[in-house]
Amino acid sequence: MSQKFTVLFDLDGTLVDTAPDLIRAHNHVMKKFGYPSKSIDELRNAVGSGAKAMMAKDNGKWKWFDEKIQNEIDAQVNRDADWAEAQDHPDADTALDHVYNGYISIDETNFSAIADKVVMVDAINHALKEEMERNDKMVIYGEDVADPKGGVFNATRGLTDAFGKERVFNSPLAESSIIGTAIGMSVAGYKPVVEIQFGDYIWTAMMQLRNEVTTLRYRSNNVWSCPMVIRVTRWIHPWRFVP
Repeated sequence: MSQKFTVLFDLDGTLVDTAPDLIRAHNHVMKKFGYPSKSIDELRNAVGSGAKAMMAKDNGKWKWFDEKIQNEIDAQVNRDADWAEAQDHPDADTALDHVYNGYISIDETNFSAIADKVVMVDAINHALKEEMERNDKMVIYGEDVADPKGGVFNATRGLTDAFGKERVFNSPLAESSIIGTAIGMSVAGYKPVVEIQFGDYIWTAMMQLRNEVTTLRYRSNNVWSCPMVIRVTRWIHPWRFVP
């Protein structure tokens, strides 16, 4: 894309207040490709009656219009705020409650040896297969984990063939999305086992890890949790990795 094509718009981040600038951006692109410009009214008509009901013009400015919805939101917010202000302050001794799970129940399986000596990646593969057989809510996904590749170190080889592409599948190249979707699946009752292909790639997922995964139980007062397994390959020596 050439610099002449690029135009910067300073927006405040809200749909309503930035609507005129969004129209300008839309028309800028359309003009470059030879399409006619459209007014905000024409675009609203193209979107349909839903947009018309939600937006209207007030003293020349576009704003959310559905007064009934706005009143219901205001009333709910006020009720919740009144309830919160009426509560006693929590005891200081409870400040660290639910940072961790206070009760851990480990259902160990019987030891099933596959050989006298195995390398680590084979042990991981065997453990994943064993648990997939036990837990039909377990899913495995990440970058290149599906067969026929089975991961860059073959830690998941054979698992797609054994359990199907609905339970062992490739993800987009998006570490934040891998962890974010794992949170949602875990809260919904699944047991996601996800792979971050290399340790250097994990940084884009740190917001999800630090602000969501590790704090969900604490922030929800032990109502929610998101148990998952995150496998990360770490660098230990030039051209050698530990899966």
